[in-house]
Amino acid sequence: MWSAPFLIQNNTVGFLCLAPLHYPCQQKDILYNGRYNSDPIHFTSAKDSLMPDQPSEQRFQQLTNALLDAFNHDELTRLIRAQFDQSLEWITPVAGKRDLTTITSDLVVYFASKEGGLKQLLDAAIRENPLNKELNTLGMQWSDLEFAIVPLSAEHPSVNETTINSTSTSVNTDGGAYIGGNVSTGGGEFIGRDKVTHGDSIYGDKICGDKVDGDKVGGDKISATIGDNNSGIAIGKNISQTIHGGVDTAQLNALFTGMLQAAAAAPGNQAEAVAVVNELKTEAAKGEKAEDERLAKLIDGFVELVPAGVSAVVSTFASPILAGVVGPITKFVLGKLPG
Repeated sequence: MWSAPFLIQNNTVGFLCLAPLHYPCQQKDILYNGRYNSDPIHFTSAKDSLMPDQPSEQRFQQLTNALLDAFNHDELTRLIRAQFDQSLEWITPVAGKRDLTTITSDLVVYFASKEGGLKQLLDAAIRENPLNKELNTLGMQWSDLEFAIVPLSAEHPSVNETTINSTSTSVNTDGGAYIGGNVSTGGGEFIGRDKVTHGDSIYGDKICGDKVDGDKVGGDKISATIGDNNSGIAIGKNISQTIHGGVDTAQLNALFTGMLQAAAAAPGNQAEAVAVVNELKTEAAKGEKAEDERLAKLIDGFVELVPAGVSAVVSTFASPILAGVVGPITKFVLGKLPG
């Protein structure tokens, strides 16, 4: 602070209080004839005379790059929550798959639409990460700058307006939900914004143990369907059963049809071959009581009479119906037959 004398009138000297031009004058009155004049003289600093700048794309990019250098997505989310008590997801809602660069750029554009928003965002970022070089450098470069407001475009994610019918009426939901008519939740809930659930949210049955639709079986469950005219069937786990009794005559007749046809076609030995087939049927009908050695000899005799009937013999005795009839000797004979 310093004063400069000057001549007012009638050789009267007054003193004017002055201050350096880069600070506002703290003493603005004029000393006149031994007292201060009440009319102030105002001095304006160079900083006060600046008009807000219209932020350019370069300014937006500078702040976007500095934020990307200082924060990842989780850290940026905490910054907006801690410093502004807002949600990053609300300011820049993710539509589809969006990368961090796009989200950060949208965040900068959003704050540019607020008075002093760009510098507020930069200052908050520096407070959150005070050691980041990019943020501090940009803070020094912008220290004497003021930015004008840039209105949000309709394409910005945070702009959420719904036009009703074709009139000019519009609804700004500020990130919430709007319902133009009736809505039925079907017994559920309608949530306009965030829902925080402490505990379980169950829609339907809550099962703490086993839920069984039908029979609950602690061990093995064995099911079987037994048709008519079936007998000698064993069902269960690790169960063996001996089948007593003979083999059904109708099944035997059908089973030995192939051997009878081969016997009928045998040249010169037809009658003898058919007789051997009938003896085989009679012995096989005894079931487990059939004589294994006799069966083996009859098979040998048939093959000797009808060499072309080997395939019919193999096919007949491969049937599961004769599984309990064929003994080790018969199996040995069958094994020697040409395939």
